Amino acid sequence: MEKSFSVSNKEYKRLFIGINLPEEICNYFHDIALNLNAKNNEVKPVHQKNIHITLKFIGKVNKKIISKICKIISLSLNSKPSFNFDIGDSFDGFPSFASSRILYGVVVKGIKEIEELYHLIEDNLSDIGIEKDVRKFIPHITIARMRKLINLKDLTANIKLEKFDNNICDKIILYESILSRTGPEYIIEKEFLLGK
Repeated sequence: MEKSFSVSNKEYKRLFIGINLPEEICNYFHDIALNLNAKNNEVKPVHQKNIHITLKFIGKVNKKIISKICKIISLSLNSKPSFNFDIGDSFDGFPSFASSRILYGVVVKGIKEIEELYHLIEDNLSDIGIEKDVRKFIPHITIARMRKLINLKDLTANIKLEKFDNNICDKIILYESILSRTGPEYIIEKEFLLGK
């Protein structure tokens, strides 16, 4: 029987791969989520330090294979150039905007490049037993979570979002996610540069 993460913390880490965002964008989305929380306390803002674009949630892995994961990520990025991406002026939600548990900001340009990175890493990690995602990959920026389904159309109807154009993606980051009662803490495990 597999041990729980909390019991086997010395042997395992909970990992994911993401694209970091400028501090200005993280603070902007966090402030919006705080305002939404003031209207409906079911909306739980993501801490600004934790706002990012998730490329691949790996999950709990034995520390012994982290070096293999890093090698695969590095090889996957070999000769991949840096690129720009834009964040649009609209919200969306999972599983749908009218009935959501997750509120996110929308990537509107650079999607193709982000998807290519995702599929490349996803395929290569599957060679060492990291399961592929069942759901379709959608580049997004999670800014709030809800414990129950909420109609976000009504809640966000009067909010006019700013656009953030020409954000550069010149690296991706392997993060460790440490869960606690006060929320997750993300620690950088390793950074991988693009365009090198």
